[in-house]
Amino acid sequence: MKKHVLLMTLLLLCSNVFAGQDNNHQTVLKQGVISEDLYLWGERVRVDAEVDGDVVVAGGKITVDGSVSGDVMAAGGEVMVNADLTDDLRAAGGQVTVCSEIIGDAILAGGEITLCDDAVVGDNAWIAGGDVTIDGRIEQNLQVKAGHISIIGEILQDVDLEAKSIEILPSAVIGGNLVFKSPNAANISEGATIVGEVEHSKTDAWWARDRPQWDAGDIARAVALFLLVSILAVTLAALLVSAIFRETRFTLAESVRSQFLRCLGFGLLAVLLTPILIVLSAITIIGLPIAGILLLLYILLIVAGYFTIVLLIAEQIHRWIRKQQPLTTFWQVLTVLLAVFAVTLISLIPLLGGLIMCLAYLAGIGAVCLHVREQRQSEIKPGL
Repeated sequence: MKKHVLLMTLLLLCSNVFAGQDNNHQTVLKQGVISEDLYLWGERVRVDAEVDGDVVVAGGKITVDGSVSGDVMAAGGEVMVNADLTDDLRAAGGQVTVCSEIIGDAILAGGEITLCDDAVVGDNAWIAGGDVTIDGRIEQNLQVKAGHISIIGEILQDVDLEAKSIEILPSAVIGGNLVFKSPNAANISEGATIVGEVEHSKTDAWWARDRPQWDAGDIARAVALFLLVSILAVTLAALLVSAIFRETRFTLAESVRSQFLRCLGFGLLAVLLTPILIVLSAITIIGLPIAGILLLLYILLIVAGYFTIVLLIAEQIHRWIRKQQPLTTFWQVLTVLLAVFAVTLISLIPLLGGLIMCLAYLAGIGAVCLHVREQRQSEIKPGL
């Protein structure tokens, strides 16, 4: 049933898209004899014809009359199906009303769903909705999930219901078992006929299922776990960056220490000007590839600035603790871990922490920009 409901949902979404496509097709009417599959959409759609094929319609208000020698798929705000069908019906909408004879299955989804007293479903019926009323006759099984369900008509075999409230009226006839899931007992009238057994499950209804209750301790543990995993992940990434760009990391760290204001200025310019260049490049179709490349470089620049600050703090921690002693693998891992932890803690400080880290990130970005600039200049000079 989940597959059928998903299909109806997708069709309904498509109807919303179609409804806004062309004002010249607000009203669509098809009459006469049609010897092919029919595909229609519009604000208002009415089919009053003998169709030798399938009918697929989407729109605001849909009415299907006449007869259809095939399937009917309809989705819209209001769906009314009166046509006799030799195959299946699939309909979805805010209000779905079926008053036809269907040889095959009926698969319905919507807010308010009604099977009229003269409706006949020759096979099974699957229904999901808010308020569902079942009149007429269903010759096989019925399965319904809804907020409220009313059974008035005749179902020749088993009935499976899931709803907050269920009522079986005196005229109802159920030829098989009645199985229902609800937090409340069903209102079964004395005049109703149920040939098989009645089974009620109180705990399996989806709206009545117990959901985990989170207290302050649970939330605190979840946040702590998230921070721990994040710190470990960033630490591993920083160690990888440090291993790949071992010489460059020391150059960047020294730039931030010795030219902090200059790095800060270059970082601020990069952060402010690059988005403007991306937008200007994206205005024209020719510039779109350039805009994509700039966006990728911008993201990489921000990431590089972050790791520059993390590795700078790690190096400073090593100097404080180990003085001039060599940097071993153990101390490299430990200092990077402490640096990531420190950056995380500072970032959590309201206002001041955000300001400090913002300046630090800008300086790291500026150091990367300066390094790239100096590398380019060193490559050009030999050629001169």
